[in-house]
Amino acid sequence: NGCRYDATFTQTVNNCQGISELKSDVNEFSIYPNPAESSFIVNNKNSGASELVIYDGLGKMVYRTELHPGENKIVIQLKSGVYFCQWKGENLSATKKLIISK
Repeated sequence: NGCRYDATFTQTVNNCQGISELKSDVNEFSIYPNPAESSFIVNNKNSGASELVIYDGLGKMVYRTELHPGENKIVIQLKSGVYFCQWKGENLSATKKLIISK
């Protein structure tokens, strides 16, 4: 029919200022056993306040808790599958894979 439509799109991006860099350090925490069934240990090697957030394979948060230094036993009912555990400490962050197998 010869119909034609043209459009122009302009996007401007500015650099952010005042945001500190978030460093990654996978050695700050460990998870065992992995694979796990309904409980596992998170060994928090950081001496400060830390947090653990667990996401399912689609990126949905399924669990969140504060961690104290040392071993933290996590008891949670999750379906079998692959999950991602994100550990956050002061200016540090790391993510590890957790497999739940029942």
